Amino acid sequence: MNISSAKRNHARAPPITNSNLEESNSRYDFNDVGLRIVVTGHPKNEINGEYEAAIGQKGKECVFFKQPNEEFGVYFKSGHWLLARSEHIGQSTAYAIIRSKENFVFNTEPTGWKVYDSATKEMVPCGSFDIVCG
Repeated sequence: MNISSAKRNHARAPPITNSNLEESNSRYDFNDVGLRIVVTGHPKNEINGEYEAAIGQKGKECVFFKQPNEEFGVYFKSGHWLLARSEHIGQSTAYAIIRSKENFVFNTEPTGWKVYDSATKEMVPCGSFDIVCG
């Protein structure tokens, strides 16, 4: 399944077209879709939205990229989940960060996230920021 097809069908396979359910394929084929998350509440609005990991990635190996243009990414590094520009993945620069041992970013506590404040040039707590399973 390609990305455009996933968008039309909300990351699921198309609906059943064969009325004989015994001969029909599974209605939803989640094996062909990467894990998805939704980022909300970041003060920089262009960061908010849907992100998707590559097919087959699980837990801390997931790198979620913003859809559709992959400008931002969410990844795990050295005991932290980070949200950064795609070209900064693996580096120490980030728009949001949380210290966590959770295997999945959507299991983190929303109150623990800190976001970059350009005025103070520091990471500050942000009560509105959250990442949920999409």
